[in-house]
Amino acid sequence: MSLEKKRNMPLAEKLALIDKIANDINEKNGKKIVGRIGADPDILDKLSIKFIPSNSSDFNRATGGGYPRSRCVVISGPEDSGKTSRVLEDIGYNMSIDPEFVACWIESEKSLEKNFVCETFHIDPDRFVFIEYEPERGAEGILDMLYGFMTAVKFDIVCINSLKCLVPKKILEDDFDQATPAVAARLNSLMVQKFTALVADSEASFILITHTYTSIGGYGSPQVISGGRAIRYWAALTMLFSKTKIDEKKDPIGKDEGVHIGVKVNKNHCTPDRNPYVQFDYFAMFGKGTEQYLSKMNAFCDAGIMENNKGNIKIFDTNGDEIWSTRGKNNYREYMINNPEFFKSLVERLENGGSTVKSMSDKEIDEAKKLEEEDKVASEELQSQVDVQGAQGTKPVKVAKKNTKKESKTKNKE
Repeated sequence: MSLEKKRNMPLAEKLALIDKIANDINEKNGKKIVGRIGADPDILDKLSIKFIPSNSSDFNRATGGGYPRSRCVVISGPEDSGKTSRVLEDIGYNMSIDPEFVACWIESEKSLEKNFVCETFHIDPDRFVFIEYEPERGAEGILDMLYGFMTAVKFDIVCINSLKCLVPKKILEDDFDQATPAVAARLNSLMVQKFTALVADSEASFILITHTYTSIGGYGSPQVISGGRAIRYWAALTMLFSKTKIDEKKDPIGKDEGVHIGVKVNKNHCTPDRNPYVQFDYFAMFGKGTEQYLSKMNAFCDAGIMENNKGNIKIFDTNGDEIWSTRGKNNYREYMINNPEFFKSLVERLENGGSTVKSMSDKEIDEAKKLEEEDKVASEELQSQVDVQGAQGTKPVKVAKKNTKKESKTKNKE
């Protein structure tokens, strides 16, 4: 068939030919990877983002639905800022609502304990795959193991906790004067390349927990994540966690009862229809997880749904008539836990469900955009180094240059 005839082909005939070629390709690959979105609902479905919900309603509202499937999520922040607990609680929550939900957890910090996992967050141990980092394997061995698991098994959540402690074997084998953090950044850049297609083809949310620290004397943003910027540039969703001081007079819980967590969404490529740069906060109680009930009390009072007069709590219906009362916030919380439908009906009367989600300031948004641009540039520079390294051999570029200088000096002496 000539090129001219192809151009003059009637639309119906052209679409039929497209469908035939697409079907042949899909049959050859054993799965649907190509097709017209208007003719095949499975192909159209590939354009929709599916989410794994969090147990925090504000988390879901801020991100567009929770943890996006088939995409990478980076959760960063200083130590003890609630990162690990957030993900563990949400794994347990999803296991409670979905009997088929399975998670894989790679632990490099030795921060987990069985009661903390199974009793505090109600995680089913039979559906929780645990991989512990072993120095003799190095990060490379662990990532190879994970790649094999994800190729064979359909996980819902895969979490690495954390990137900072996922140390490459070369760093462990080198002397202190030879080791360089750039080796870890290069490894994580290679991980991005290898796992991108695998994560996209899976239905798992690939979560990377990592620490932030302050870079002194460097260019760009002083807040740096461990593991290299290629990781953050790859992610579809990045969130920065921080612990906020509890105000004993205003906040619903005391400092001995739990923590106050602030979260900023610095990047969100899952919500193209709205402003992605938002922030929210929530309270987490020690040994119990996200506080759902006490944190709504102020919103209920502001909306006229509740009256809290020095611990004497009254709840009113839409006509302003009292329908329930108690003494003390603990009795109130216990009742709401045991009567979830009643609590839900009160929340529905709140505007936006009493959400704490709000836009960042213009300054914060500019900083987030600048940071994303810096991540892009740094990632591209690192990728260039990785490509050169791959072309020249296994030695890092800097080491190769250093050796070249030594060889040159030796020749001059001769």
